[in-house]
This record gives sequence, structure tokens and C-alpha cells, in this order.
Amino acid sequence: MNEQRSSHKPSMGFPSPNEPALSVMAGLARALPTSREPLASLAWLVLALTLATGCAEEPGVCDSVDGEACDQCSDGEFTCTYDGVSVTTDACQGCQTRLALFDELCALGRTDSRAEVDASMVCDPADSGAR
Repeated sequence: MNEQRSSHKPSMGFPSPNEPALSVMAGLARALPTSREPLASLAWLVLALTLATGCAEEPGVCDSVDGEACDQCSDGEFTCTYDGVSVTTDACQGCQTRLALFDELCALGRTDSRAEVDASMVCDPADSGAR
């Protein structure tokens, strides 16, 4: 099967959350004016790179879970909680429950970054009630 792939051409705009910053930086470096004054060129490059990297945002939790999958096993119920939102499911080491929490946050329209959710999310085996 023949596949045609288009090569990515760096844009001169700001990077999208999914566009690697290095690609944008490489494009900015190629667009550097050809000045005989190295200090002016260096100042332009520093300004452009600062703007490009400073405006990039971390992907939201809804944007970052595409393609994630869990093993098809279950070793009990887990509860995952983040900022007042809680989900309990059967899971394999909590994996399915984490993904279910991400889905719930997306359904609620939350725009928290994946890094924020991962840093504050708590996942524990659910209390079975048997003692």
C-alpha cells in the first residue's frame, strides 16, 4: 500500500498546543533576517523564540488521552478523584478508572491541563466494605 505523506512546513505564527516547539523554533531560525550586524540578528532571534515558547500552552486533559489504552484485565474497583470529580470502576491497577475520570472531566467541559490533573489526581482501590 502506497502512502503519501506531506512534509510539515513550519509556520511563522505561534505554535499550536500540538505542534512541537522545536519545529517552530527551527522555522524562526530559518526566517532570521540576513543582517551584517550579528547583534541585531541575535536580538531578533531571542525575541521571536521567547514569543513562540511563551505562548504555547500545555495540552488539556481532553486533548491528551487520544490513543491511550489499558490492559484488558481487572484486579478490583478503583476510585479516582480530581478537584471534586470522582469516578469508580473496575480496573487493572487503576488504568481504566483514570481514563474514565479524564472522560468525565471532558464531559463536564473542564479545560484543566493534563499535567494539572495528573499532579492532583488521587486513585486508590475502592473500599469493598468487607473487614
